[in-house]
Amino acid sequence: MALHHISGGHSYLLQLRVKDMNAVQDFLAEVVKPFTAVTHTETIFALKTHKETAPVRVAPRSDGE
Repeated sequence: MALHHISGGHSYLLQLRVKDMNAVQDFLAEVVKPFTAVTHTETIFALKTHKETAPVRVAPRSDGE
């Protein structure tokens, strides 16, 4: 759903929505860990979501970028 380059002890924060724990394990094993640059992963799960917002549509800049 989202990939953020972040500061601190971690390089990236990847937000996933998956069916179950097996899907998380499969995604990490098949998609993330095959990259040689990935030396380790840390997984954190949301126990409960209090607020979730849909993406906001942003109009293109007037200078064309």
